[in-house]
Amino acid sequence: MAIDKFLKKFIQFTRAVKIDSKEEGVIPLFLNGSQRRYIEHVAKGFENNIRYFLVLKPRQVGMSTVCLALDLLWIYLHEGMHGAVVSDTDTNRDYFRANLVTMNECLPRSMKVPQIIHNRNQMVLRNHSRLVYLTAGTRKTGGLGKGKGLNFLHATEVSSWVDEEGIISLISTLAETHPNRLYTWESTAQGFNLFYDMWEEAKKATTQMAIFIGWWSHERYSVPKTDARYRTYWDGRLAPKERNWVREVKRLYDYEIKPEQMAWWRWKLEEMIGDENYMMQNYPPTEEYAFILSGARFFTVEKLTGATRASKGLQCDFFRYNFGHHFFDTELVSTNVHNTELRVWEYPDPEGVYVIGADPAYGSSPRADAFCVQVC
Repeated sequence: MAIDKFLKKFIQFTRAVKIDSKEEGVIPLFLNGSQRRYIEHVAKGFENNIRYFLVLKPRQVGMSTVCLALDLLWIYLHEGMHGAVVSDTDTNRDYFRANLVTMNECLPRSMKVPQIIHNRNQMVLRNHSRLVYLTAGTRKTGGLGKGKGLNFLHATEVSSWVDEEGIISLISTLAETHPNRLYTWESTAQGFNLFYDMWEEAKKATTQMAIFIGWWSHERYSVPKTDARYRTYWDGRLAPKERNWVREVKRLYDYEIKPEQMAWWRWKLEEMIGDENYMMQNYPPTEEYAFILSGARFFTVEKLTGATRASKGLQCDFFRYNFGHHFFDTELVSTNVHNTELRVWEYPDPEGVYVIGADPAYGSSPRADAFCVQVC
């Protein structure tokens, strides 16, 4: 589908859709700047036959909402789609399903396909398209999407998913050549987790697209000059840190941040968030500022983030375990990054003396599956 034809079709569809807005109640879905930025990038991807998108977003810009509208339009346009909306929690799953119900009920009959089934588990249309509702959950099961072949996917808040094996399981269910396949993974950033790795991979891939949505792309994140917040928080000058990321926004995204937006940023930080690190995580000006480490007690966030980012570029060797009948028959077999179970950056010194400390999984409770082994 040509880019202009797709955009025209989508905008026509969203004008007929109604949503339950946090600020204004039930209103038509008029795309804001952040939503337009997303859909324009998706359209550009379509032109280059890209159907796999990683979306790094700030908080509260309506990204999940515009993705849900695309979900609905896509299964209406293409018959026989096998899709899934995957949420991080049951609460969000139910919330998204309710949003789809509202969108569907408000559409004129001429713009929608009749539903055969729509319950807590799935939506089935008369054109044989199907959308199932899944939850990634907070436990590691490794079976997400098992038994389902998918050619359409909308995964949300992926950085909150704890089951890395589940993500790999889900990816393995995705069709590779279906002409109408479409896969969207959208999330805020929460440090250097699997979503960060997926994001970095998408930036290098030939069949994926990484889409960054900055807070500055949303018109609501600005205060007028007549507002008391503008007079309070804009003094006509940028602080050194602000100057750095304002310059980066211009260089990377060709966007000039306005004084009204800076006044909003300072007000939000000072009166609502109160912590610059959380502000950067939830309302990042660039992708680099989104992926930060927070909650550190003894080292500065800048030091930890810089060290972690630097470690991502270090070369290492990859191995997997080959288990025999007995524990002592275990062997290490050289492998690649995709199949690795062990990474080695530095080999032991035969003359060295080492101390090993360990904190095992499930030591404090049946749900405490984090673990650490430190070699000094």
